[in-house]
Amino acid sequence: MDIKDYINKVNNLKNDLPNRLQNEVYPQVIETTLNRFKTRIFIKGLDSNGNEIGSYSEKPISVPKKAFVKKSSFAPSSKSGKTMGLKNGYKELKEVQGLKSEKVNLVYTGDLKESVTAQKKGTGYAVGFSDKNNSKKANQLEQKYSKDIFQFSEDEKLKMTQNLATELRKIHKAFFYAR
Repeated sequence: MDIKDYINKVNNLKNDLPNRLQNEVYPQVIETTLNRFKTRIFIKGLDSNGNEIGSYSEKPISVPKKAFVKKSSFAPSSKSGKTMGLKNGYKELKEVQGLKSEKVNLVYTGDLKESVTAQKKGTGYAVGFSDKNNSKKANQLEQKYSKDIFQFSEDEKLKMTQNLATELRKIHKAFFYAR
């Protein structure tokens, strides 16, 4: 490749790169990162430092039917028939409905998990919640467990950077080494 070809390729890359970043690279990288983020919190039950978020309360509670996601799991135990006593607390509330309860994973209705989204902002993306109620809920959960949960972990940041670098290398290779 002579110098003119090289300069043309650099100019073509310079002109094409912003569009490719916006339309191809950033969406793919943020989707992958968001999937890792959600898996860490809502499946593995880990905070931003890689530690378990916590364990569910086993303090006895009495719960009305409206608190159940799976209404068919409600079996009234009070004389009024309006509440169900649970000797093992919130942990049992999840268990009787077939939900995971071995450790905190912040999934009950699934609403919080579904509201975590990425949105295009200027030349980049912002990750947050699609509604204010879930944003408030997330803040309350971080306060309750005294942990950073809804921030990217160092590993997630590293993987995001590595994915971005990999995609940039592919683009570079396509411009300079394609035949």
